[in-house]
Amino acid sequence: CDPLWLMVAGLILWRLDRFEEAARTLQRWPQSEPPSSDLLVLKGMVMRRLPDLLPDAIQAFRAAIRIEPERADTYYNLANLLADQDRQLEAERSFQLSLSLNPKASLAWHNLGICFNNQQQFGKARDALQRSVELDPNSADAWCNLGLAYFGLEEFPEAQAQFAHAISLDQKHGASHVNMGNALINTLQPDDALRYLERGVDLERSSANSLWNLSLAY
Repeated sequence: CDPLWLMVAGLILWRLDRFEEAARTLQRWPQSEPPSSDLLVLKGMVMRRLPDLLPDAIQAFRAAIRIEPERADTYYNLANLLADQDRQLEAERSFQLSLSLNPKASLAWHNLGICFNNQQQFGKARDALQRSVELDPNSADAWCNLGLAYFGLEEFPEAQAQFAHAISLDQKHGASHVNMGNALINTLQPDDALRYLERGVDLERSSANSLWNLSLAY
């Protein structure tokens, strides 16, 4: 089979969320044909969706980097996978390498900011997320996570401003309602907090975290 068509088929199956079929298709790559960085990145993206193949996904991304070390997207995909596995320091380094090659990638700044928030490095998170919203001011997720950075710094009015902006962009952004409620509790505004927390629970009925915060407010 023509290697190019194997990659096309693998990409289509990945886009259709048929990850096991995509993995089997890409495994048919002929041994006589050296793998390209494109193939290895695609294999990494496919195997990332298969829990038993996560170590293989990391190996695929790292092999792609060895072949073509100037690809920002490879570092970005590797960083997301490492962050999912709670390997925050390794993820941070990969995000930064990606951004050194493509400093205008708003999603990379966003995910680096989340990485810093997870490590409770809230000042660094604020700076990264501020850069993200400058590049993409329409992302409610980014404004919400910027609010969490300010919350971690105990700058609650600033946090409220970011959550309010996220809600103005997406009225159904449940996390922003819940986080706004938490910030209002910290500035002793329990009635307003309850209004936001109840709306957050409405939007995220399956979220134990939302219910827990609402119970604390009551």
